Amino acid sequence: LFLLPFLVIFRFAFIYYEKINITKLRLEIEENLRDDLIEEIFNKGNYSSSDAYFYINTISGQVASFYSTLAVFLGSFLQVISYTIYLLITDLNIFLSLTGGVVILYFPMFYIVKLGRKTSHQTYKTSEEISEQTEKIVENLYLIKILNLAEIELGRFNKSLKEYYESTLKNVKL
Repeated sequence: LFLLPFLVIFRFAFIYYEKINITKLRLEIEENLRDDLIEEIFNKGNYSSSDAYFYINTISGQVASFYSTLAVFLGSFLQVISYTIYLLITDLNIFLSLTGGVVILYFPMFYIVKLGRKTSHQTYKTSEEISEQTEKIVENLYLIKILNLAEIELGRFNKSLKEYYESTLKNVKL
């Protein structure tokens, strides 16, 4: 009982350390990807402004987030394996109860993951569309002003933004 406060502090310190390491990993991956993408854009030179912005600003962040999520998953997986071994050794009834819960939840979770993939793809597409529209607006800004098309362009852009935010919110909900 005397060690309990120290164990709690140690546990929170470990969680903090893990969070810092994973955030550093994500930021380093994003930085390296952006550097590599800029170098590729300079070397090849055949990317549109929209594609360049999209790859540098959006894709690099998403890839970095993927790897940080993978690191969190692996850490959680190791914790589950160690806890499973502990339960197998100490209390088989609790282990069997948890296994039954996993079996019951398998198909609903499979369905949710499938929906998550679908909405992630939709978010990717709408994000790419926003990048392309931003490029068109910036490159044709004077023409849009001269022809008084600002309201139409703003309407299209706002519609795309709304679709993007809705699909992103669906991802978070899943």
